[in-house]
Amino acid sequence: MNFDLSEEQEMFVSSVERFAAPVDVEARRRLRLSPTGYDRARWQQLAELGLIALAASEDAGGMGGSAVDLALVAEALGKANAPDPLIEHGVLAALLLERRRRA
Repeated sequence: MNFDLSEEQEMFVSSVERFAAPVDVEARRRLRLSPTGYDRARWQQLAELGLIALAASEDAGGMGGSAVDLALVAEALGKANAPDPLIEHGVLAALLLERRRRA
């Protein structure tokens, strides 16, 4: 089995890493304690990158990303200590969209 990333995946990871520049611990704490728990401007940037819809199928209006794609995003965000609730919200949104599509 070949576990090397494709050129497309490497470019994808690189763009996520650039977005997820390290967030210091104090800034992260302030965000988590804020009324929303996240930075709305960063969330908009995640949407523009297509990351919020990554796990949703293309039929449901998403990006049709794989579990590997999600893992790559989670790793890049985790390395940067990014405070964005992307994985939990993105996966939940994908499940809801898929359920709606099937109804």
